[in-house]
Amino acid sequence: MPRPIPELAPVTMATRSFSLNWTLLSTLVLRHRRQSNRRVAGCQSAIRCSLFLITIAVCTQSSPTQASVVEDNLRAVIEGNRALKDSLFRHGDDSPLRLQDKSDFAGLRYFPVNLGWRVEGKLHRYGRTRQIQLPDTGGSTIAVERFGRFLFQVDGKAFWLEVFRSVQGGSLTTYFTDQTNGTSTYGAGRYAVVGKSDDGTYVLDFNGSYSPYCAYNEDYVCPLPPAHNHLPFKVDAGELDTGPDLAH
Repeated sequence: MPRPIPELAPVTMATRSFSLNWTLLSTLVLRHRRQSNRRVAGCQSAIRCSLFLITIAVCTQSSPTQASVVEDNLRAVIEGNRALKDSLFRHGDDSPLRLQDKSDFAGLRYFPVNLGWRVEGKLHRYGRTRQIQLPDTGGSTIAVERFGRFLFQVDGKAFWLEVFRSVQGGSLTTYFTDQTNGTSTYGAGRYAVVGKSDDGTYVLDFNGSYSPYCAYNEDYVCPLPPAHNHLPFKVDAGELDTGPDLAH
């Protein structure tokens, strides 16, 4: 029977204020529980699979110079989160990596940061949240709450993704698939956090999309993205598929 892993408190990675009153915030959250002798992994259910849930609030940019500063800092926070995630995977007691994989772990792989994949949109919240059972990678199901739909545009075309929340509460997360799955990204899909900016706009930064724990360790099971959360294009942002050999 796998040992239970303790919950870690949220960790603020970077909070900086400028004259245009914007904030960069990164949260580190891990939640774990045992279910039917399995390690259950998945944001909005038993475990926050990503070590870093990026919620970025950016207010009005009044000049090209200020816009450049904002972009530079966004990139710095994303890159910093990636480096810290590698460190925690390599050295952390709560890493999903097997002990034999840690010493040779060479780091996760990512698409280059592209702020064009930071999309703003509207969150259509359902009249009431409803608990449902999502199929998981272990052939069973995991309970999550249906929270709403995130509506956004890519290249002028409208799309939406259903957003979920853990039955214990917490951040809003979407589980999605796209045309990179099985080639450059994890075959079962990826997860991404939907955050709220200072002006009330909701933001989904695909640069922060990540693979669930079952991508690194088959002892974990993770909720699968629902069929309607498939994006009919390539999301060339976020985490790449590391593959079964995590040391290379």
